[in-house]
Amino acid sequence: MSDAFTKDEEDRVLAAEYVLRLLDTDEERAFEARLAEDRALETEVAHWVYHLAPLSDDVAPVAPPAALKD
Repeated sequence: MSDAFTKDEEDRVLAAEYVLRLLDTDEERAFEARLAEDRALETEVAHWVYHLAPLSDDVAPVAPPAALKD
C-alpha cells in the first residue's frame, strides 16, 4: 500500500479486497489473523459485505456443468 494512505484507509481497502476475494493466499491468511483479534476490522468487513451483497441480487444462479463432478 502507498504511504499516502492512513492506517484506517489501508484497513478499509484491505477489508474491501478481502470481501471481494482479491487478496492472494498469504495476504488473506495475514488479514484473517488480524481479523480474529481486531473488532474495528471485523466491523469494516461487515460494512463491505452489507454494501456489496446487493450487487449479486440480479445475478441468476447457474448450475455447474455435469462434467465438473468427474
